[in-house]
Amino acid sequence: MTVQILSPGEDLQGLDLTGLCDHLEDTHHAYIRGQGPVILEQLKRLSKQDQQWAPLMELFCGLYSDLLMHLQKEEQVLFPYCRQLLETQEPVEMHCGTVAHPIRVMVYEHDSAEQMLGLMRKLTQDYVQTENQALMQALQAFDADLCQHMYKENEILFPRALERERFVNAAE
Repeated sequence: MTVQILSPGEDLQGLDLTGLCDHLEDTHHAYIRGQGPVILEQLKRLSKQDQQWAPLMELFCGLYSDLLMHLQKEEQVLFPYCRQLLETQEPVEMHCGTVAHPIRVMVYEHDSAEQMLGLMRKLTQDYVQTENQALMQALQAFDADLCQHMYKENEILFPRALERERFVNAAE
């Protein structure tokens, strides 16, 4: 399955750390929180009717649960620190030393999510099962959005946060 990393016309290069965090929350976090429960409810309903859906339901339930905790960490720890880095010219203290530590955790969690997505793709033959086409489309859209989300963080936000922290802390 090929995933388009950025939406057509989407240019994140002009966004600062605050803009990137806002974009991630307003676009991807909102999408996960909005679509996750809908998909999960469909899978629960289907798995009650036919046990063949149970493995996919359990996998998605685990992914969604992990994502909710992941989003909370980003919104309560990483994003506020990124915004703080942008607002100051003076060294910034982080409770865990450096932004590299929470970033390392986020990347690990992204890797775990990618593995779960891979298993979901395998269970659904890349979301092309003929049964429940609407659900397959919803799962494929969720997968694509999550891949975009993780790419934007791994390749754009995290490097910029590390660079900004080095710059601010070099001002000591």
